Amino acid sequence: MKLRAAAVSAFLALTTSLMPDLALASSDDDADVETGENSFVGSANAGAHGGRGGPRDWTPTPTAAGIDPVGPAGPRDSGLDPICVREAIGQQQEIFDFCAPPTDPADPAAPAEAAAPVITPAIVLQAFQEVPLPDAVLTIQPPDGLTLVNFDTNFLTEAEPFVENLTLLTNAVDLDITPTSYTWDFGDGTTRTTTTPGAPYPDLEVTHAYGRTGTYQLNVTITWSADFRVNGGPWIPVDGTVPITSPDVALQVQEGTPVLVD
Repeated sequence: MKLRAAAVSAFLALTTSLMPDLALASSDDDADVETGENSFVGSANAGAHGGRGGPRDWTPTPTAAGIDPVGPAGPRDSGLDPICVREAIGQQQEIFDFCAPPTDPADPAAPAEAAAPVITPAIVLQAFQEVPLPDAVLTIQPPDGLTLVNFDTNFLTEAEPFVENLTLLTNAVDLDITPTSYTWDFGDGTTRTTTTPGAPYPDLEVTHAYGRTGTYQLNVTITWSADFRVNGGPWIPVDGTVPITSPDVALQVQEGTPVLVD
């Protein structure tokens, strides 16, 4: 009888020692089912204690991540938009990747706005070179392509300053374009550069006398320069000029024959 009583006492003691673990496992499982919103789905400890199905992925619920999925205020102290947070949760997206926090312009860490495009001298020069400039036209007096040896033949052209308005890289750019020099090619190997376009007879500003007879090909090159300003700012010289050359004009130089008249 003493042996039987000892065996019963040992059995009861063993059973009593196992009861807390069994009760704890049952309590954990019930908590997962009834209050899953406030716990983790699965537990790394379940497998270690021989829980159902072994270890499972550690996936935090919104509450475990510090986010109230139903409260009107959304995440606390996160700087994220509550509506965006709920949308991220609904789509199972990473919240801080899905919802960019608003930037504070006063915050030095906030990304700076993109700098406005800069108008450089090279950009302005290229734009100036692409402006359609007036054609250069050479006028010779006397007319009809004939003149005499050792006679002061008169040359002239026309060119007037003008303003061109452009938009470069979203900026308003004004070009004040002016003819600054005229290079006359008389066709006999001589040239002359002036700052005036010549003038019609009798104001002989640009003349040339040919020393021998022959047919010569002449032209004039007008060199244009410009100043520019950006968005109504100060005027700045354009770093470069644009030459415009007239088509060649044929001039026949003849020798005059004296004629006696009554």
